[in-house]
Amino acid sequence: MPTLAAAGLTSIAGLISGAATLVAAPQIASATMASPSSILSSLVDVNIGSTISANGDTNPYGIAIVPQNYVPTSNSLWQPGDVIVSDFNNSAGTNGAGSSIVRIRNGVTTTISQGQLFGTAGLAFNANGAALWTSNIGPTPSGMPSGDVSIVLGNNNPNGAALASTNGSGTINNKTTASNKVTNSFNGPWGQAFNGNGSSPVFYWSNVNDGKVYSISNLTAPNFGADRVTLLASLPWGPAPGSSSSSATNLGPSAIVYSKANDTLYATDAYNNSVYAISGVSTSSPTTSLVVSNGALNVPVGITINPLNGDLLVANGGVNTIVEINPMTKMVDAMRNVAPNEPPGSLFGIQAVTLSDGSLAIYYLNDTQNSVHELVTRSTPGGYRFASSDGGVFSYGDASYYGGAASMKLNKPIVGIASTPDGKGYWLVAADGGVFSYGDASYYGGAASMKLNQPIVGILATPYGGGYWLIAQDGGVFSYGDASYMGSTGGMVLAAPVVG
Repeated sequence: MPTLAAAGLTSIAGLISGAATLVAAPQIASATMASPSSILSSLVDVNIGSTISANGDTNPYGIAIVPQNYVPTSNSLWQPGDVIVSDFNNSAGTNGAGSSIVRIRNGVTTTISQGQLFGTAGLAFNANGAALWTSNIGPTPSGMPSGDVSIVLGNNNPNGAALASTNGSGTINNKTTASNKVTNSFNGPWGQAFNGNGSSPVFYWSNVNDGKVYSISNLTAPNFGADRVTLLASLPWGPAPGSSSSSATNLGPSAIVYSKANDTLYATDAYNNSVYAISGVSTSSPTTSLVVSNGALNVPVGITINPLNGDLLVANGGVNTIVEINPMTKMVDAMRNVAPNEPPGSLFGIQAVTLSDGSLAIYYLNDTQNSVHELVTRSTPGGYRFASSDGGVFSYGDASYYGGAASMKLNKPIVGIASTPDGKGYWLVAADGGVFSYGDASYYGGAASMKLNQPIVGILATPYGGGYWLIAQDGGVFSYGDASYMGSTGGMVLAAPVVG
């Protein structure tokens, strides 16, 4: 992708006209559609939260999921399973001027870094999740392109914005003033990945301004020197159609992902609508081969690996589709349009993980909505729960039991129950406004300490599970978490009481 800030474009859609394919090189070997063998089409699409930061930054580009093996401390910026997103634009819509990184947890968006990193296009966690590596291609406040890779530490950051000590600034750069510069290896860094081996970590990145893919090893701060850098591949790149050749309008490798299973780095290339495999990246003689080109690919800007079957999941910016590709057979297993009613350029970053129950979760960014979505396995509802006034919870079918309040001495009877979006938890509410949370349901507050005009009669969870509303018999509404208050009938004289 080009450094869109200098191009003055509002989004990737600025390079796309309708459904036109961005091809600046002759077409080569299109993929053949294989018999559908994936579960992509059956996954349920859930909008799990906004990506807009506290200062109004928008246009989410980079996405990373905190590894499950990360061990948080009391002041950690993130927890295992959190979704971390970078905003590329500022609140005025200027490309590359966004300086925020946000965390989405249970539908709640929190800004964790702001004002130091500009135009962050890619994110990648190291093997243990303690450090977040960022590729910053936007201009600095002085107006000069940064072209740096920086590190945000997860622990010991009371202000939420401290950087790792690499050359004293948290930035690994190619500037002539750097004390241990990585020469000119960073040239529009975009895609990022780690090998995940833990004992011998290697960081990989791709440049959109020269098509090169590099690795850097022996990652001991602050010694990120040129002697640690290895050129792995040179992929096709060039100016976007209708643009002159410049660093502001170039297209090239925009996303990479590492497969530990076969020591291969996979890269999407928006210049010629292709996916490449760089094999043997841990050896002294890596080789590059084409996986898929054109066909189902249309401005591929994001890539991840399906952890259940090893397939590649590619986000198509040109037509808002997610394409599943078998890298061994080079066949397209499935394709799904996840934003059919939105303009081209709505899709960008994508990540896939295995959830605690062994099921697949695919997270993707929607630039038009400024939101992050989760594609998850959700079986046809085959169960239900109900609660009794003493706090007992009864589960049937595939609805799991996570606990109840029957053994507690309640001040007032239970009057309602609400499930979390994934069905793996629930809340109970008592008539006095007390709230009890079970499973993955988080507690956001209650009205038990308040003097209510009328008793509570029900509870309703927000779509993301990041909050809930309590409803009183007189129509009074009490909102908690990410639940917004939008009015009530608490001040009206009702012909009959509210019951739920």
